Amino acid sequence: MAKTIFAGLKDGVQVILFPEDSEDFSSIKDSFSFSVADYTPVNFTENLNSNLDDNEIYYIELSGDDENLLFSNVKLNTDSTDNNLVRKEEYKNIDLIYLVDSTSNNVCLKRIFPTEHIKSKKILSFNDAPTFKREDDKITISSRVDVFYNISDKKLYFRKFNTLKSVLMEAVKFYREATKEEVKAFFAEDKFVFKDSILDNATDKFRKRLGQLLDSGINISDPELMKKYEKYDKQYKNKLKKKDGKYLLKTKAELENFVELIEEKFYKTPISKEKREVDNFRKLI
Repeated sequence: MAKTIFAGLKDGVQVILFPEDSEDFSSIKDSFSFSVADYTPVNFTENLNSNLDDNEIYYIELSGDDENLLFSNVKLNTDSTDNNLVRKEEYKNIDLIYLVDSTSNNVCLKRIFPTEHIKSKKILSFNDAPTFKREDDKITISSRVDVFYNISDKKLYFRKFNTLKSVLMEAVKFYREATKEEVKAFFAEDKFVFKDSILDNATDKFRKRLGQLLDSGINISDPELMKKYEKYDKQYKNKLKKKDGKYLLKTKAELENFVELIEEKFYKTPISKEKREVDNFRKLI
């Protein structure tokens, strides 16, 4: 079969929900309709601090190792010899439904949230006369596609990163949160006076920004490079503090200011010469 709709269970087991020759396959297949051509693609790893417009979509190019890691619990082909059809008692454990199309090498994935599970209930309805009956457990299926993957070009498309990582948990590697130990080691004592307790109440977003900084490969022990950042700071913020030749990062404000400088979030408009701070920035090609 060229097309199969699978279900992923909470325990990681993958089962067949609708084989291509099943009676309802055509109807549910329509809810997986998706075209990348309807969007302008934005490279996620190069634009972690950007926000999408309605006509845009993020993408990540995967390596073979990335693909194996992310899809370790998701089928990428329709070979169903090692799969069973879903059983009734497993319905309540479905948290993912996805269409695998081996003809076009596309995989469309829908996250099934707890709110989309409707438990069995007794229903009073009215047709020609009142009726009272019990309806079984149900799952509501929308036309939303949360993640789209093209196996041929190894491009993964999505609009919300939080939804992506709820579908493919290992995707956190592309936008990870820095640990306190990593940050403390990065801001070594010979160059910084760093108080790691300021990270205790740091937001997830700020920890991710720190992770991006750590992974950028920037050499903050290079004195010539740091002189450039000091000059940059004097032009726009003048908030870098030093004592005995060491940068002071003892408060959340001092750390955030330092990160903003490394991110180069400050600029001067070319015509009005107005100094500004960028909140949402996009890398231009």
